[in-house]
Amino acid sequence: MRTAGLLLLASLALAGCASSPGSPPGNATNATAMAAALPPAIHETQAVQGSVDPPNVPACSQATTQCFHHPFQLNASASINATLTWGLDRNDFDLYLFKGTERVASSNGGSGTKEEIGQTLAPGAYDLVVGGTTVAADTYKLDAVFAAPP
Repeated sequence: MRTAGLLLLASLALAGCASSPGSPPGNATNATAMAAALPPAIHETQAVQGSVDPPNVPACSQATTQCFHHPFQLNASASINATLTWGLDRNDFDLYLFKGTERVASSNGGSGTKEEIGQTLAPGAYDLVVGGTTVAADTYKLDAVFAAPP
């Protein structure tokens, strides 16, 4: 009888260690916490006016350059996939990623209607910058999504 009672107590104790129905397993809890730490996605559409800048100048350094800032904060390491698109093929938009004053990534191919940045980032304050050099009036769309690093 005593053995049966001990077995019953042991099985009840083990049952308390198991996940209850509807509760996420340990890894799902970590994934949920990571998703909560990520910033919201950036989905911006911006009309720009025409401008002309001299060639071979640093990004956003001329008074006539149109620069649009899209800051975000990472509290944990994360990957970013940012895509910049616009309508007119003759326009030259560039996409830059800064951490403070340090440029950590850029996409400035010079032709076409799309620029992309994909990278894993450390925690910190960042700024996605869209620069329009030598552009006619147009509209750009910036989409940036964040995910847990691979």
